[in-house]
Amino acid sequence: MPPAGVTDNPFRIGVAVRGVFFTDRADETARVADTLREGGARLLVVGERRVGKTSVLLRSIERVQRAGGHAFLVDCGTAGSAVEIANRVLSAATGALGRDWAATANDLSRRARGRIQLGTDLSGSPTVSFEPTFAADATAHADALATVLDALDARAKRERRIIGIALDEVQRLTAILGGEAGEWVLRGLLQHHQHLAYVLAGSEPTVLSAMQGHGRAFYQQMSLLAIGPIDPAHFARWIDDRSGRAGVVAPGLGAACLALAGPRTRDVTQLARAAFAAALSAGVTRPPRKKITGPELAAIGFVDLVHEQADPFRALWEGLARTRQQVLRALAVGDTGLTSEAARRMYGLGASGVVTGAIEALRNTRLVVRAADTPAGYAFDNPFFRGWVIENTLPDLGLALPATHLAARSAT
Repeated sequence: MPPAGVTDNPFRIGVAVRGVFFTDRADETARVADTLREGGARLLVVGERRVGKTSVLLRSIERVQRAGGHAFLVDCGTAGSAVEIANRVLSAATGALGRDWAATANDLSRRARGRIQLGTDLSGSPTVSFEPTFAADATAHADALATVLDALDARAKRERRIIGIALDEVQRLTAILGGEAGEWVLRGLLQHHQHLAYVLAGSEPTVLSAMQGHGRAFYQQMSLLAIGPIDPAHFARWIDDRSGRAGVVAPGLGAACLALAGPRTRDVTQLARAAFAAALSAGVTRPPRKKITGPELAAIGFVDLVHEQADPFRALWEGLARTRQQVLRALAVGDTGLTSEAARRMYGLGASGVVTGAIEALRNTRLVVRAADTPAGYAFDNPFFRGWVIENTLPDLGLALPATHLAARSAT
């Protein structure tokens, strides 16, 4: 139990957040919700991982449903085939629409080459699944998804309603359908539905933005909404306010969390959550109250997170080639360009071509990202892995820095 006067941890991670756990994004939420209510509308939502994209989608769907509309989310990220995605669409639609699934089953049976199965889940809610007769034919899997979407469009037309469908991590679907050629397949699946509204969302901005390039399948076919980091000043105030209302007053906590873990929304929130938990353990909330500043509390939370994830970080590090390890050490210190003479001497880096190859490999595995405001031009994707590298690998080079050390930023 939290101490008297202290509520449960006011920061959530690991789930798409709603209600008071959600902040900002009013314009983005409104635009997605408006799209989900407009028949034939198409919107592409692009955002890096962990910036809160899925939370925006779910909040928008809730807004549509509260207004009496119909919308649902389908996560394509872990699907292995278009048939799996087709059944995920059916499952989500069942939950969102509920009644009269016999009608949809009939629409499916008229179009499908396969078996339609009606049932109930453990809670007693209806379920519908589709097993195509051509399941072994990978090239024909798109027909299964087309069948399901056509049936939903037919039902929406008959009932004079609009059904909004948000397809999250849609880049996985296009890959399943055949990469760039799969984009044309997807366009063909969606373009004739006038009673369905589609929001396509994903976390690979380069791939998704390319879908709208000249000569590509979705050129001038969709509106684009980019979701970036939350405004830092707003986010910092929100963290301070949430923490204070929950019983932990630590001036500057929000700004410190952003400095150490930003800019990704989830990373910052994860640190705020750890800092709040650390405050409870440190007696900040109990009389006689210990006084602690926000930066001090954020630093404690940051180190706690680094230590919590030490085993997977170590396994990750040990699986890297030496040149990649050395590049990560250099990025962790962050005081010089990677191809400079000083960096090559300090970190044992090879020729610039070798360094460039190591960086590309680290980018492909999403360990580093571009960061134009740093001397090296790159930064760690995971701020807590950065802290682990600083604490556990820099002493091998005779460097002793705190896990919270931040790479230098260039003046802008």
